[in-house]
Amino acid sequence: MICLFTRTLDGYEINMFSVIIPGMLKEGKLSPLQMGFLASCSMYGMIFGSIGFGMLADKIGRKHSIAMCIFLFSFFSGMCAFTDSFPVFVTYRFLSGVGMAGLLPVLTSQLSEYSPLKIRATLVSSGILGQAFGAQLSAGVAMLLLSYLGLHWKSMFYVGFSPLLLIPFIYLYMSDSITYYIKKGDKASIAKTLAKADPEYVPAADDEYQVRTFPGKKASFGSLFRHGMASTTLILWALIFIDLFIIFGLSTWLPKMLMGQGYSFKSSLVLTWVWFLGPLVGVPTLGYVADRFGYKPALIGCYIFGAIVFTIISTSPGFYFLMGMAFLGGAVVHGTQGVASSYVCSCYPVAIRSTAMGWASGLGRLGASIGAGLGGVLIAYHFTFQQIILVWGVAALCGAGLTYLSRDYSKIPFDTLESAKGAVIDDPADAY
Repeated sequence: MICLFTRTLDGYEINMFSVIIPGMLKEGKLSPLQMGFLASCSMYGMIFGSIGFGMLADKIGRKHSIAMCIFLFSFFSGMCAFTDSFPVFVTYRFLSGVGMAGLLPVLTSQLSEYSPLKIRATLVSSGILGQAFGAQLSAGVAMLLLSYLGLHWKSMFYVGFSPLLLIPFIYLYMSDSITYYIKKGDKASIAKTLAKADPEYVPAADDEYQVRTFPGKKASFGSLFRHGMASTTLILWALIFIDLFIIFGLSTWLPKMLMGQGYSFKSSLVLTWVWFLGPLVGVPTLGYVADRFGYKPALIGCYIFGAIVFTIISTSPGFYFLMGMAFLGGAVVHGTQGVASSYVCSCYPVAIRSTAMGWASGLGRLGASIGAGLGGVLIAYHFTFQQIILVWGVAALCGAGLTYLSRDYSKIPFDTLESAKGAVIDDPADAY
């Protein structure tokens, strides 16, 4: 629940920018190209945040990393409401992006470690629901504050301070990684965590714990390319790149593109809200499909179905049919991200999982920044709605092809946790 709630507030921060773009452009102080650059700034911050905090979490623990990420994205997002300087705004967005991106690999790794193998894709994918909830929250708050109350777009940033209230709960109620506790020699925390996982487990003072794994598994960049993982690592990076290229390219510019099609600001917010309603169904459904049929078949199907939906949307159907397609589009796009993130985590051992997800997410954020910036460029150069939507359709087809080329390491039992009593827990999460 802590992970879900944290991702919800993170999702609000990430998607809030898309709903304030029309108001910022209406003031006439910024051009679409400048807005695209501004949108990309937080994405570039996300590159550093994903890689930096992904590796940092394997060294200082996930709880500390999560708390630091929350402080960064919440504080600097809220501070955006107090500046009229474009350079300062850019700096704040960059720093908030560092925090927002840092959460994804750390929380995903945390969910992966504490999820049973048989339903891991479902549970890890469901963690993406928080981002969908947050996106809905941002659209709902925008409808309330901007459309109905007529407040200035800066009012959306005041809400940005609220995630700071989560930090005490992180330290009070969240367990850290088992491997981190082992590194610290914190047997009390290990015993407490295992007792929660298995009520029949009774710890003893003389228990010793260790993680058995293949040699040389240290949380470093090089560890992602050993043991035949090089090609798969590169492909997994490309998949996350494509996922975030599609998600942020569409999410950032969807309201503006819909208004360009003749829809009112309120109607564009409704369609955006429906787009983010889709993940509530798509994410757990596609997670279940991945658990049932495997990651590769599920991902290939997701990408192909997404390309079909984008093609239909590009034909500019009527409002209600477009609403249905927006629902399906949001479902498959965010569902694909959930399955792909789970796929990445499951292909690496626990000890380097945050590092692996951090690098994948960090380079994926490059896709997010390119997607967000490209949307502004295409709009500025008067590309049609149909042409812009088809760009994402082609990207989805590329994702299907790359998934086919990947090798699925998710079923390899990299890790076992062993106590002095001889109890062995396959990949710690299997105690659940």
